[in-house]
Amino acid sequence: GQRGQGGGGASAAAAAAAAGIDVDDLPEEFVCPITHQLMTDPVIAVDGHSYERREIVRHFDLGRRTSPLTGAELPHTHLMPNHALKSAIQDFLDEVRQFATEA
Repeated sequence: GQRGQGGGGASAAAAAAAAGIDVDDLPEEFVCPITHQLMTDPVIAVDGHSYERREIVRHFDLGRRTSPLTGAELPHTHLMPNHALKSAIQDFLDEVRQFATEA
């Protein structure tokens, strides 16, 4: 991987790691079902589930038109930004960073 480059995923994961937060301790909805990592650019696919944008795009680019979670065929590959989830993750990370600097 290209740690420290790209969409900010490394910084989100680094913030969580610096605060001693294991991915298993993160709220499940914050974790991409493909990478099992904290999401930084969550999008909603037609299956109703959220994924890290670059990962679901890669899934579709490989010619897959199925849900990574259920395996069900998808009628389209349109993605919608999940602004609410992105905000929740950012708020969580802000709290984690604040706690880490106070500790």
